[in-house]
Amino acid sequence: MDKGIIHKHQIDNLNKFSRYKNVISGFIFDFRLSNRTYFCSINDFIQMITLLDKKSFNENDLFKWCQPIEIKKKKLRVNYRYDIDSFINNTGG
Repeated sequence: MDKGIIHKHQIDNLNKFSRYKNVISGFIFDFRLSNRTYFCSINDFIQMITLLDKKSFNENDLFKWCQPIEIKKKKLRVNYRYDIDSFINNTGG
């Protein structure tokens, strides 16, 4: 299985679910070089990929075309612990 590839059915289904009341759908992107993690709503993501003239995107593209919400995290020994409470509060949940 390819890593880092977003499939059309994922975009379509997230877009479909975003139409439900009280549902916020989107992608979570982890950029290893900057060590930052962001949530991007599916509507912003669709707009970005529609306007980009390349197959992939980077962190700068995300800021140019979307309104990402940073998800704070803390590095543990091997894994990360994400601040989900803060993330939910920032998305209007």
